[in-house]
Amino acid sequence: MKYALPSASSADWMWIQHMTATLNSSGVLGIVLDNGVLLRCGQEKASRQGYVDDDQIEAVLALSQNLFYNTGSPGTILIFNKNKRPERKGKILFIDASSEYEKGKAQNFLRDSNVEKIVSAFDGFEDIEKFCAVVGKESIVENDYNLNVSLYVDTSEAEPEIDVAAVNEELKELIRQRDESYREMQAYLKDLGYEE
Repeated sequence: MKYALPSASSADWMWIQHMTATLNSSGVLGIVLDNGVLLRCGQEKASRQGYVDDDQIEAVLALSQNLFYNTGSPGTILIFNKNKRPERKGKILFIDASSEYEKGKAQNFLRDSNVEKIVSAFDGFEDIEKFCAVVGKESIVENDYNLNVSLYVDTSEAEPEIDVAAVNEELKELIRQRDESYREMQAYLKDLGYEE
């Protein structure tokens, strides 16, 4: 093993090391795995660190859940490239394709349009808001070699801006209406012979 021996609980990085070792000097490998390979610690982190430091990871794709027959969990695709193009060196493309799917009865599936969008993003190798980000090695090192896509691609929706002055005016109006209703109720109770 070039980078680290596998842990007793997971041999994912052993398989990756075996496959990348069989590639020639310009070989490319794509492999589907569970998301744990992106963030588990220990020996797996040591392997990730080796591949990042040697600049062999070209892309990390987050997939949707329930795409595969043997698991409902979301998966990930790692693309290794032993001979990256010069403009891609020192960088990894992170693609959040977790919302790219068609819901099926028994399982979800990728439509042609989903595949085309993912392939286009990989070929373009540039930031696309809420879908993919090109990240330099220094950011990955700062994140302790964690390759979880959500660290690098922000898919959150912006919170709507609150007009505090308008909300305050609305609250004042509601208080006025409440007070008016209370006074009316007290007048009715007085008419019925109930005193405060």
